[in-house]
Amino acid sequence: MRFSNTGFKTINASEVLEEEQFADFNMGQYYPVNIGETFNSKYQVVGKLGFGVISTVWLARDLKASTCVPEGGNSSHPGYGHVRKALGIFTIPRAGGDHYCLVQKPTRESFRDLLYRNPILRFTEELLKAGLKQVFLVLDYLHTECQLVHTDIKGDNILQEFEDISILDAFTKPKWTTLLHGNLSATHRSLPQITTKAHQIWDLFEGRHMFYGNDPVGKGYSTRAHLAEVIGMLGPPPMDLLGRGIRSHEFFAEDGAWKAEVDVPQDTSLERSDEFLEGKNKEIVLVFMRGMLQWRLEDRKTAKELLEDPLLNDQID
Repeated sequence: MRFSNTGFKTINASEVLEEEQFADFNMGQYYPVNIGETFNSKYQVVGKLGFGVISTVWLARDLKASTCVPEGGNSSHPGYGHVRKALGIFTIPRAGGDHYCLVQKPTRESFRDLLYRNPILRFTEELLKAGLKQVFLVLDYLHTECQLVHTDIKGDNILQEFEDISILDAFTKPKWTTLLHGNLSATHRSLPQITTKAHQIWDLFEGRHMFYGNDPVGKGYSTRAHLAEVIGMLGPPPMDLLGRGIRSHEFFAEDGAWKAEVDVPQDTSLERSDEFLEGKNKEIVLVFMRGMLQWRLEDRKTAKELLEDPLLNDQID
């Protein structure tokens, strides 16, 4: 595939664009990818999809069209098919530091983007249930089969699959006759980290900004403000948990009393957090939330247990 390099407007080098706008941006930190460039002798770059703090994302055409993906893990697990797999991993050697590349199948928009396309900024019951079931299936697979925990679960990082991958042919075949202008959504991803516990489901709701941690004295985010909000939501932490914390003494007295110079909010209970449901429906949602929002890891429901929760299996009136 050949790409024309004529007929395009040249941007002045002094104009700051996309990832160059990050405060910590340094020239050479991101590999200078060119449209039409081929990497690892098989991946030809077609266009740029997005950028993040630590990487850029590009659409590429597989010149060798290999569909063989190394299998790993238990493929019979129902969550296996919903995990994004690496089609390839390679390194681009470069003076000053190598660049690491991860090859994955293209996806559609994230849950966050899908949410913002809805005028009421809420998912329908059917979409929410289907999405959560897939997320919990993936988490159960990662926790039980791979002994991994994903530490950055939020709408930005839950991506939808293409039902028909041939839709991408429009971008990989040289049939363009007009120029396209505009910015594409950024993509941020974080790799899973190994842990001995598999109960960290908290991020599913923290990603919905249940807690902000804004310090009232104008310091921006602070641990004490965040912790005060959690106490306002869940009540004080149990003494045995405080005994395990290496920083507990900074915020709590020996008897467990809150001593930080930030007031605990009095209007942030779980009951107040849901503004759209009432009666039985609200109680079903609250029970589901309480299963995740627990101080002790051992008290939180596992992903498998959450899959069996009435919220995901019963019809809300």
